[in-house]
Amino acid sequence: MDSRVLKAWEDWEHTRSADERAVTRTAFRRLLTGRAPTIADLACALGASDQAVTQTVHTMVDQGLATADGDYVTGVGGLSLVPAPHRLQWNGRRYWTWCALDAIGIPAALGGDARVDSRVAPDGTVVHLYFQDGAWTDSDATLGIRLAEPQVARPLCGGT
Repeated sequence: MDSRVLKAWEDWEHTRSADERAVTRTAFRRLLTGRAPTIADLACALGASDQAVTQTVHTMVDQGLATADGDYVTGVGGLSLVPAPHRLQWNGRRYWTWCALDAIGIPAALGGDARVDSRVAPDGTVVHLYFQDGAWTDSDATLGIRLAEPQVARPLCGGT
């Protein structure tokens, strides 16, 4: 990986507020249950006001760091309950991810067995990846991933 890209992502992560990091962690855990958390759920879990969490979520949506449908957070940290080009089957549940790196990184980080069905641009071909105990075990294609710096990648949230 290009060290400049990695450094750009590390620098960007440090610019996020403590509230954004807390909402991301909490909402991500809730999404893993297969249900979108509400603002009230997140506020309760974080010991924060609904108003503060609403503002944080709106800021994150505006920045391309989350997706929401009314009071429900439908995606954060690359994990989504809303259909996108990369489908993830994990722990008996169906999710989607925002990008190919999320499609590989999330099952690797979570461990367990998973299957990813990823639409490859621009022709829409679907490739299948398989994970066992969090390790990539098989694919029906030769794969490569290219990372973009945060200012390029963030606007892609929600389905690329």
